[in-house]
Amino acid sequence: MTSGRLPQLVTLGGVPNISGENYSDKLVALRQPRSPGAEAYRMIRTNLRFSAIDSPLQTLMITSPNPEEGKSLSAANLAVVLAQSGQRVILVDADLRRPMQHRIFGLNEQVGLTTILPNPTLHVPDVWQDTPMRI
Repeated sequence: MTSGRLPQLVTLGGVPNISGENYSDKLVALRQPRSPGAEAYRMIRTNLRFSAIDSPLQTLMITSPNPEEGKSLSAANLAVVLAQSGQRVILVDADLRRPMQHRIFGLNEQVGLTTILPNPTLHVPDVWQDTPMRI
């Protein structure tokens, strides 16, 4: 940013604190579909669609500078509400230090991004895992 101007940022929504004993309990879009948290993710989904009305989104990255800010849970809940609306969703956990999606969705942790990156003969469908829960 050489011009000294800050980018114009838009808030897509806010999510209330989500409690639960384990990670899958915090998958509110699936476990508690009528909760304020699930509704907040549906609102973000709608706002994402309207923010890209001329050119629908194909890829979305969720990130933040600090650990434990809710990136994994937000990505998981957003993936669920997108799938519930009929969209095909592939959620890639690219956190190589503390991957969480396998815990949230109850998946095999032995297969993932680091399986496919060093092996050019593998393709995404070779390693993806369907969620064991009905979305």
